[in-house]
Amino acid sequence: SRASARPRVEGGAAMGSYRPLEPRVFHGSAAAGSAGGPPAATWINLGLWAAPSQGYAGACRAMASAVGAAAELGAKDRVLDVGCGCGDSLALWRSDFHVASVLGVNVTATEVDLARQRCAGMANVEVEHAEALQFARSFRASTARPGFDKVLCVDALYHVNTRREFLAALSAKPGPFADNAQRRRFAAIDTLGSRDVLAAHEIGQPGAGSTAFWRAPLRVTALALIGMCSGIPLENLLYSSIGLKHLIALPEDGAAEMVSCEVVTKRVFTPFASHMIREAWRALWKDHDPARALQLAGAAGFMRLMAASGLVQVAVYAIDFH
Repeated sequence: SRASARPRVEGGAAMGSYRPLEPRVFHGSAAAGSAGGPPAATWINLGLWAAPSQGYAGACRAMASAVGAAAELGAKDRVLDVGCGCGDSLALWRSDFHVASVLGVNVTATEVDLARQRCAGMANVEVEHAEALQFARSFRASTARPGFDKVLCVDALYHVNTRREFLAALSAKPGPFADNAQRRRFAAIDTLGSRDVLAAHEIGQPGAGSTAFWRAPLRVTALALIGMCSGIPLENLLYSSIGLKHLIALPEDGAAEMVSCEVVTKRVFTPFASHMIREAWRALWKDHDPARALQLAGAAGFMRLMAASGLVQVAVYAIDFH
């Protein structure tokens, strides 16, 4: 969903065609920061907008806060933030939710560097350069690394190849969650399909893509195009939040439970597109940067198309693993 602002490809196959984000595309000259220091503004999610005129940083902060609220973060929580961007969310978990510790994981080296700069000097905040699925599969809670009480993902899980495999890795014992975690909760704001093309038991099975295509050829073709433009594996768009609820309840996938879910699509794509249009005009008339203006306008058009198509939804949800 943010691919229109991604200039190059980085990361392994597990991230599909994810492209690193450029904060300047979203923030303009404000992202330059002071010499030798981190950029002044580095939020790079789509934002959860209360009004189209809301400031971008405020909308991004609201999106992250919605995930923190869904997770019911508390002062004793050890938090893993998957796809932590440039570190703004890591600071938020500590400053606003007062969690005990945070580990941020990100596949993009440039964003990891910015996150480390932003969080330098913060107690109990660390950042690792790693791909989400590989990290979840390889991490084993132990005495040396006790694991986490809550795992969070703000506007990034749809890039993981695949969501189903990542959630299965979270359910593993031993795995990322601490053995003594009182509540093994995962919370995310995520982009999914708006309709279930596949039943829960069909997702991830051999030939599932062909089954989906013959069942809804026009829809699947359109979703495949969205996925190619956005760096989203097609499988992640073939089911909705309702399909996800059924998927995680399957015994072979860890018998987890979706404890909350809110669809917030109208508060994401269209207002973000309006923000990008405003930034495009600013880039053209104030910064005299027609190349960036064209990039921003293209991103805005893609977001409006996503909203108008009705093919995808954005949902904030929380899952408890048993």
